[in-house]
Amino acid sequence: MNKKLSFGIKTGYGMGMVGECLAMNTFYIYFLYFLTNAVGMNAGIAGTVAMVATFWGAFTDLLAGAKTDSSTNIKGRRRPFVFKAAIPLGIVTYLMYTDWSFIPNSVKPAYFLIVAMIFWLSLSFADIPYMALGSEITDDYEERTSIRGISNVLNYAGMILASSGTLTIVVLFSRNGEIYDTAAWSKVGLLFGAIILAAYWVVVYVTKGKESPYTPAAEKEEKQGAGFFKTCVDVLKIKPYRNIIVYTICAYGGVLLFTSMYIYYLTYNVGMTEAQSATVMLVYCVMVMVVSTIFGKIKIEKRTVVIGATMIGGVGMMICHFLNLNAIGVYIMFFVFALAISAYFVQIISMVYDVCDIDEFKSGEGRDGVIVSMFYFIGKIVGGIAMLAVGWILEFSKYDAMALVQTESTLNGISAGALLLPGALMVIGALVMFGYPVNSENFAALRKAIEARNAGEDYSTEEFAKLIK
Repeated sequence: MNKKLSFGIKTGYGMGMVGECLAMNTFYIYFLYFLTNAVGMNAGIAGTVAMVATFWGAFTDLLAGAKTDSSTNIKGRRRPFVFKAAIPLGIVTYLMYTDWSFIPNSVKPAYFLIVAMIFWLSLSFADIPYMALGSEITDDYEERTSIRGISNVLNYAGMILASSGTLTIVVLFSRNGEIYDTAAWSKVGLLFGAIILAAYWVVVYVTKGKESPYTPAAEKEEKQGAGFFKTCVDVLKIKPYRNIIVYTICAYGGVLLFTSMYIYYLTYNVGMTEAQSATVMLVYCVMVMVVSTIFGKIKIEKRTVVIGATMIGGVGMMICHFLNLNAIGVYIMFFVFALAISAYFVQIISMVYDVCDIDEFKSGEGRDGVIVSMFYFIGKIVGGIAMLAVGWILEFSKYDAMALVQTESTLNGISAGALLLPGALMVIGALVMFGYPVNSENFAALRKAIEARNAGEDYSTEEFAKLIK
């Protein structure tokens, strides 16, 4: 395997993050907003629809991970899945933001649930193989961080379009310049679906020949021992992986809660217009792109970056809850959040790739798909809970989508859901990572032992013993 990759290949691989980010973040940021403010669905029902669909997506992630690991396709285990799944993903993105007039209001929750479930199924089979491919195109500790840095810059290029661009494009396509025009939302879904399809196909093209060598079916059958669920249990026995999972439950839960609520916070608590909110998100995305570039290049240990950035983000957001933020305060709030989210998408996912190598040493197999899919499974479960929580926070806070001004109790509920609770969860996540044992030195020793074992040479586990307990 070539450990060093050209900038062009890294960038081409990172284009998949444009597809993932545009698909996933448009859902997390605007699907509830679209259902409540454009379709006119009850907030509690809309939150339930989003939660069920996201939970379904968690299980399809596991299915996709198992399928891609066991694939015997001569063209590779990962790339063919990405190529094929991107097609229905692009189509269903259009359907998910289309409010068909012939569907009765009483049936619309079922319609949007079905298309959202197809959306997550398609995304699983495009994105899990894509993410697993990232651990195969290089096994270098620093190179993986570099790839994640570039990928997250492109991720937030997609985020600019998903967050800042969505409402702007809706207004542009709208007949009356209003964000409630369902026909305009449908056009946005069509546009975004085409971009998502193209982004994943770029990955398939540029990574040709970089995937791990094909293993013939006969050899693969000999290697396959334990069943899928036993494999999951085995993987969870890896201590660094457990640290990452608990961090994801806490810190990423806070990230998704904020992501799904900030549009309500900016609109009602701060009083920003759609154009002002779009500007804030544009600046925020640029912040993340800059921070991600720095995080991808600095030689500080991954654990240190994650703990520091997540702690600053969490404490900062909790403080902001108790302040009456003006425009400058909003930008400061988004900056501290940018630190935390950059640490997640650069360092944490790079850490997941490192876990793949630990598992390879322990099991002697390439179970990257299962490891990545379990990580995403947890993320989707957390995402579903977060979206349900948003729906019910709005419901219990007496949110009225038709009211231009919300009550004081509603504003307090929105602020607590958007800032206080996410901040607390991020602080807990940062504390969990103090127990993460992997660093550049013991990982280098691990890789050296794997190479020695593969070559039939002697090796010692003394330097990385705590990684394989």
